[in-house]
Amino acid sequence: MQPKLLDRLSDAAVALMTGTRTVRCPHPGCTVHIRYRCVTPDEARDLTTLATDHTRHGAQPEESVRLRIRRATWPRPALILTDTPHPNCPACQGEGGHNHDYGDYETGEYASTEWEPCDCWDEECCWTLFRLPHRPRWLRRNRPAADPLATNEPPF
Repeated sequence: MQPKLLDRLSDAAVALMTGTRTVRCPHPGCTVHIRYRCVTPDEARDLTTLATDHTRHGAQPEESVRLRIRRATWPRPALILTDTPHPNCPACQGEGGHNHDYGDYETGEYASTEWEPCDCWDEECCWTLFRLPHRPRWLRRNRPAADPLATNEPPF
């Protein structure tokens, strides 16, 4: 069997067993594929565009999107697919940006820090893969754990 046909058969088998959809890059030799399920039609369209647009994930390594899966907590718990900073960026050394401290104009004391993202990545580029259920109310209670080493007996 041809490799393309094997890929399509395995995608169909995975889709039947897990309810996911797989989108592959049509560029010859590109191994990028994205599997998703339980997403909105807009998110599915964005993921399909990302997988099929070879210039966004494989044309130039300096400009490609480096994706990772991350857990988000706001506005609702979910697993999201996000872009990451370029690890060899000469401007930010892979950190994704710079912190700028600034002070109060009248007193000269420290006031706050501003974050300036680098151009090597897009901070806003993210897609929700699927939403996570909320924790049950009985697990959300804040119960401080008893520290076995904490005591009020001398020596402290």
